[in-house]
Amino acid sequence: MQERNELVISVKDMTPPVIKIKEPIRIKIGTSDFDIRDYFSATDNDGVEPSCSVEGSVSVKKAGKYDINIRCKDKDGNASNKSVEVIVEDEKKDVPVTGTNPNKETEKSNESAKQNDNSNVPPVQAPPAVNPYHGKKYLYADGYNQLTASSKCNADLLASGASGSCVILYGDDGIDIGLMLQ
Repeated sequence: MQERNELVISVKDMTPPVIKIKEPIRIKIGTSDFDIRDYFSATDNDGVEPSCSVEGSVSVKKAGKYDINIRCKDKDGNASNKSVEVIVEDEKKDVPVTGTNPNKETEKSNESAKQNDNSNVPPVQAPPAVNPYHGKKYLYADGYNQLTASSKCNADLLASGASGSCVILYGDDGIDIGLMLQ
């Protein structure tokens, strides 16, 4: 009788899903149809769409910055996370007020300017604050992870007192490698 040996090879997928985010995510206050799922996609190497969950919330009724964490998991249990900042903008704050605005409330607030006959002069805006951290990178290769990079970048932005944002940096392979303060 001939002896027969079997060799069983088990292949296990160890590659996590890839999450791609359409950034920057900026929406106007009062947007009624905002869905964070419209701003990202997730793919897996096996072609089956991974399941994704979203942690955090965005209030479309209040201007501000909102941190959202996206977690996607494939059928083999491999998971990936991405953090993203959603900015809800109040367009009224970006529009300079002039003496010709038909809104009665605005006219009352500009009444003193009209009395001084300066209604045709646009308001003087302070120069933007210079951000000493502009261009600073928070790279995973330097020991940051998605959470610590986001936290440090946002803390530096807040400490600078200047406007800006933390943007995701991508490597040549399309995978994020960290954040940069702009």
